[in-house]
Amino acid sequence: MNYLVWILLASGVAAHATMVWLHFTRMWNAEHFQFFPVALVATAVLAFSRRTDIVAAATPPSKLVVWIWTGLIGLTALLAALLGFALTSWLSFIAFMALLVYATYGWGGLKASLPIWLMLLMIKPVPTYLERELTIDMQKGASSLAGNLLNMMGIVHFQQGVVLKLVNKAFLAEEACSGIRSLFSSLAAITFLGFMNRYHWFRHAINILQTCVWVIVLNAFRIAAVVYVEDQFKDFSIASGFAHDMFGYLIFFAIFGLVLSTDRLFAAVVVPAIHDSPENVPGMPEHWTETFNWPGGFIDSVVFSSIFLLVFAISIRMLTRVPDYRPLFGEALPVAEQDFIPLELDGWQRTDFDYQRRTEHDLQGAESYIWTLKKGDKIVTVSLDGSFTEFHDLVWCYSALGWNYKQERLYTPVSDRVKGIQNPDGEYSHLSLDKNTGETQHVIFSAVDRKGVLVVPPPVIDQDLAGFMTEMIRDATRYAFGLKSQDDLRTSNFDGPLSNIQLVYTPRDPIDEEELAELKKLFLTLRSQLLRTSRFAPG
Repeated sequence: MNYLVWILLASGVAAHATMVWLHFTRMWNAEHFQFFPVALVATAVLAFSRRTDIVAAATPPSKLVVWIWTGLIGLTALLAALLGFALTSWLSFIAFMALLVYATYGWGGLKASLPIWLMLLMIKPVPTYLERELTIDMQKGASSLAGNLLNMMGIVHFQQGVVLKLVNKAFLAEEACSGIRSLFSSLAAITFLGFMNRYHWFRHAINILQTCVWVIVLNAFRIAAVVYVEDQFKDFSIASGFAHDMFGYLIFFAIFGLVLSTDRLFAAVVVPAIHDSPENVPGMPEHWTETFNWPGGFIDSVVFSSIFLLVFAISIRMLTRVPDYRPLFGEALPVAEQDFIPLELDGWQRTDFDYQRRTEHDLQGAESYIWTLKKGDKIVTVSLDGSFTEFHDLVWCYSALGWNYKQERLYTPVSDRVKGIQNPDGEYSHLSLDKNTGETQHVIFSAVDRKGVLVVPPPVIDQDLAGFMTEMIRDATRYAFGLKSQDDLRTSNFDGPLSNIQLVYTPRDPIDEEELAELKKLFLTLRSQLLRTSRFAPG
């Protein structure tokens, strides 16, 4: 019967392979998850160290549980392949490997192997949208703490969200400076150390907490140190380049050194006796050399293997339309020219044009083309920002810069969009912004792809989500079996990279509905004008 489990293993791995690969691609391009290959090696080492525990704790598995579990995994893997959910496929793959352990060693063996699955979960601990929010919050927190450190050192500065300003220079606390990179890698490392040394759960909890504290404190020190050096030493800088990178590595090693030192301090002073001793672990039973066992029979093994192979075939078919996980910023599009916006447009006069090139990690994009328009005493700026590989919601940018916001998404409801009903000429997002200092702004923006086609924001959890997901599953299934064309597969298809078109207006006084309507009309006119230019319609 052993050959059956190897057939199941091969088909199950194949069913998850393409989406797991895409998940790993996403991790590698996220930078703060580039430690994942080391985490995989660490998990293998941990599994080898726990092999005797798993065998010694073995209990008989339930055939009914195996059947239900396998069926759920097959369904999850199928949905992940149809919809392009790489993270879901990774979680499904972890569940599949855990199933093989349960099928051989029962609940006892599965419980003994729990640290292995927890280590694998460290590769992607939070969903993308929560990860983005966490990054912004950490940037704000580190910047605020760095500002307090600069105040203690007597450095005159002004803080605006994640930006610290000296008299003649501003410093953006980028994603790396927030501590997000060192946070996940440090948590994975200290968790692995605890599992290898069989720490008690309470000591694990303390280590996770103290790691978060050291990450925040040391990265706040990093930001403050960059600003301090820039202010005090005119001929030396650690704000960019090789010196900045090396300083970042130094901070990372300092963080982990302090984490290890604090762990030893707690072990010696606070919790010296909560370490589970690995002594007297049973020796390796002779039957460990046997392969995995499968409690089912030949028929159900063939059925489940066929399901997995079907999922594999569908995943290969759907590979052409799943998300292409690349870095946030994409290839450069054709250069925008000053004359893309005429000198006069509906009473608005073009008064200025500017081009800004930024680092690839800048919140506002790697590059911006900015036009200034004036009508009477009103001044607006219109910018073309990019290039992005996915929808770039400006909510995160303005929130990080210290603005409070109210967002209005004026897009066709999903329930109508899935029926093919949409009005692209009137679709955009509107942000009403304000600061505690009394400043206000209005931002109107939308994203377009390289062909000038409007890109709809990803769906949010609202009353339309169920209908949207149902339609996506139906269309994806029809495409998988050759009943629907790829062009019609999703309402959110686009040809990247993307650009953001945004209009920014800073009023002197609160604006009324009539003035806001004028701004929205101007935005739609400008967007239509820009989409007819060579940037989006070359030749």
